[in-house]
Amino acid sequence: MGKFSKMHCAKNPFKFKVHKMYKGDEVVIANTNKEHKDLGKKGYGHTPPPTKLKDLNKDGEITKADHLVKLGKLNADGSKTSSYKKTLKPCQKTAAKRKFDVYPSAYANMWASGHKC
Repeated sequence: MGKFSKMHCAKNPFKFKVHKMYKGDEVVIANTNKEHKDLGKKGYGHTPPPTKLKDLNKDGEITKADHLVKLGKLNADGSKTSSYKKTLKPCQKTAAKRKFDVYPSAYANMWASGHKC
């Protein structure tokens, strides 16, 4: 037997570490490997529930996704918003038409989005 035979035995390949397990909003600490396996059979997992963020304007709690929608980072359907999809002002379009030979183009629209009228 080599010096690493105890580490690679089939019964205990890794040392167990005490950690949290989650089921819905319930959090339980698994202190032993047996307790860990029992909690796994009861439906507990390692993924924590979605983060709750306090809304500064209200006393209630909102989810992280709702918070991002409110900030304008996500659309209500869950897709990400992009500054490129925002409409350009008429003066920005006119400036882009004057500067570039080809309009509309992605390059011209990108330049126009940063142009100040």
